[in-house]
Amino acid sequence: MRNIHVQSKCYRFRSDTSSFKWFKPILLATVIIIATCGVIRSQEPVVVTTVKRPAETVKKDSVPPPQVTPAVVVQATTPDTSNKKSDHFLDNIVLKSNSVISYDRTSIGFGLGQEYGGIGGNILSYPHKNFGMFFGLGYNFVGVGYNLGLKSRIALGNSSEHIAFYGLLMYGYNAVIIVENSKDLSKVFHGFTLGAGIETRPWSFNDDYISIGLNFPLRSSRVQEYVNYLKNSYYVEFERELLPVTFSIAYRITIN
Repeated sequence: MRNIHVQSKCYRFRSDTSSFKWFKPILLATVIIIATCGVIRSQEPVVVTTVKRPAETVKKDSVPPPQVTPAVVVQATTPDTSNKKSDHFLDNIVLKSNSVISYDRTSIGFGLGQEYGGIGGNILSYPHKNFGMFFGLGYNFVGVGYNLGLKSRIALGNSSEHIAFYGLLMYGYNAVIIVENSKDLSKVFHGFTLGAGIETRPWSFNDDYISIGLNFPLRSSRVQEYVNYLKNSYYVEFERELLPVTFSIAYRITIN
């Protein structure tokens, strides 16, 4: 038992001695390697990531002036006529709208229609270029017919070629009942009439013009009552009924 113990101690002593023997060189080598790595590490280049600064932080002096590229004029190989056509069209509109229209202040018309007394004439005067008054006198197939009223117009065009739209309101005869072979039964009724039409000057050698219109008589109930009276009492047969619309046409001579 003793020898085993001694051998054991000897073995243990040898084991510790050999371990310590190799420990020193290993520790020294480790220190040298760490020191060498530290020196090498300190000599490596530093990597820097470039970050662009905000635009407002850049100094004005450091910004190079912008380069201006001169414009190159390119001529069209084919002429553009669209603008010329449109300009010509606009010029015509402007010229026509700016042209001076010769308005008649006073005129005399001869023709057929209620405003001319039936078949006759009237005199028309415009205190304002768009508003006037007239008086017509003529023959309405029973006797003397008359109408007086107000007239309004809107003229378009130029001094040589123009057209005017008009409207009127007049008072005078608006219904005529003719009984053949019995003049005492023929009768004329009076009342208001509305009218509308156009006036055109198709020529340029003078200021005269033509007037064409339609009239809408506002007849009272007395007209139809009288028609019924003639049918029932005198057995009058009417060839045609009263028209709700009448026609007018005239040639107007401009005085001034």
